[in-house]
Amino acid sequence: FNTRPEAFYRFYREEMLKHTDTEPGKAFYALAAIQKKGYIKSILTKEIYNMLQKAGCQKVFSLHGNIYEHNRCTHCGKEFPVEYLMKSDKVPLCDQCEGIIHPGTTLMGEMVSNYLASRAAEEVSKADLLLVVGANLKASICREYIQYFQGDKLILINPEEHYSDNVADTVFHERLEDFLPRLAEKL
Repeated sequence: FNTRPEAFYRFYREEMLKHTDTEPGKAFYALAAIQKKGYIKSILTKEIYNMLQKAGCQKVFSLHGNIYEHNRCTHCGKEFPVEYLMKSDKVPLCDQCEGIIHPGTTLMGEMVSNYLASRAAEEVSKADLLLVVGANLKASICREYIQYFQGDKLILINPEEHYSDNVADTVFHERLEDFLPRLAEKL
């Protein structure tokens, strides 16, 4: 983004923005159903396509932002919709000051905002039960936030086994698309 913005935006449009019309899968809808039943209070995610929100989840902390919001001019701060980035021929520039527009996602090497990180840590610290879905416990999101968990149970749902699984109180190694809808039905 900083050193080769044309190459960055070519990749961003061709690879990242092509998923804007993707619909949530069964696992996302199952999480929304579980949340509606009161079992999930908040969700921390690195997912950038708002699948959780599209499925109906509330109180979602998108730690890496999303492609739809906060696409801002690096100079004046004006925000632009994702369509503006998609329609640009090369590097999308601000229509007011011609500054480069930064996407609403956190890019490699950029830090999550202190405010968002603090809110996420606070949510984890308040949890009685921590449900880790689709990540091993050594994944960066887990390493960064699991340290704040002081609750009773840590449940891991991940298709792949990992050496860190023994940290969890309960582990399920199944595909999320299969397991989460069954769980939502039983609760």
